[in-house]
Amino acid sequence: MRLLPPAASPFVRAALVAIATTAPVAAAMAQTAPPILPALERALAQGRAADLGRLLADRVEVSLPDGSGVYSRAQAPFVLDRFFGEHPAARFRIDHRMAAGSAYLVSGRYDAEDGTSMTVQVRLALDGETWTVRALRFDAARLE
Repeated sequence: MRLLPPAASPFVRAALVAIATTAPVAAAMAQTAPPILPALERALAQGRAADLGRLLADRVEVSLPDGSGVYSRAQAPFVLDRFFGEHPAARFRIDHRMAAGSAYLVSGRYDAEDGTSMTVQVRLALDGETWTVRALRFDAARLE
């Protein structure tokens, strides 16, 4: 299948190929970090389930070392509060961020007061014009 007319110059062909291959990368790089990131980072660093609850989508997947499930925005803070009670926060830091279409992925490290460290992965999604947390995963096994 021919995409360009036979008379297209090599320069035009090269320019079109460059645009087609770099446009998605440029669009992803141009996307700014969601404005909820500071609040997310603060809530995780302080182990504040109620503050985290304000950032959640209507339904959120929560994965903890002792189990996982999909919870409503009202239920998830209770699950997270129990987790933070068992593993009080000492600190949290964001290590990686990545735009992925209408989603934004964040990974970081959660250190608890008891010395437990876990990798945390968060998937944010744009709900209309508001970013919300769609998935939150704490995983001790994947710690790097």
